[in-house]
Amino acid sequence: MRKALIPLAVLALVAATALPAQARDYGKVQLVGKGLAMELEFKGGQKLVLTSKTKKLPVGTYTPESYTLMMQGKGGTYRLTSVTATDGTGWSLTVEKDQTTEVDLGPPLKVVPIRYAGGRDKTGQLVIPIGFSIQGKNGETYEHGVRMGAMRVPAPVFQIESEDGKALATGKFEYG
Repeated sequence: MRKALIPLAVLALVAATALPAQARDYGKVQLVGKGLAMELEFKGGQKLVLTSKTKKLPVGTYTPESYTLMMQGKGGTYRLTSVTATDGTGWSLTVEKDQTTEVDLGPPLKVVPIRYAGGRDKTGQLVIPIGFSIQGKNGETYEHGVRMGAMRVPAPVFQIESEDGKALATGKFEYG
């Protein structure tokens, strides 16, 4: 019986290799905006860098765990990182056959104030913590502040002015 299976296995192997290989469908992806690059990071540490030049990718839906927007500026490359939800509600990229998918995230960026739950400090004074979030043109939120290389760019400062322009208070935002 064993000798009869060997020719059958060889015949199946020859038949499988003689069939034409399944052609994979491809589309293209392009980041909108000049001077930008975006690094997408996927589960398992795989990375894909997008620029304004089109990149050929197999058809499918790609959901990165995070993406980093990179822009050239004074002194180097600025980096903004966004973490996406991995439960299916996060941002994803769909590549369709023979189509170019445009990724339109990033500038113009705006700093949006966030008011956290207030309380009282040790002296009894009312404290209302205010933080900030950096948002891109499509409402995407970038976390962890702005970085240049591995270093954080200093947090922005603020000044509260009266109606006549006098400085009532100044301070500095803190990350976190």
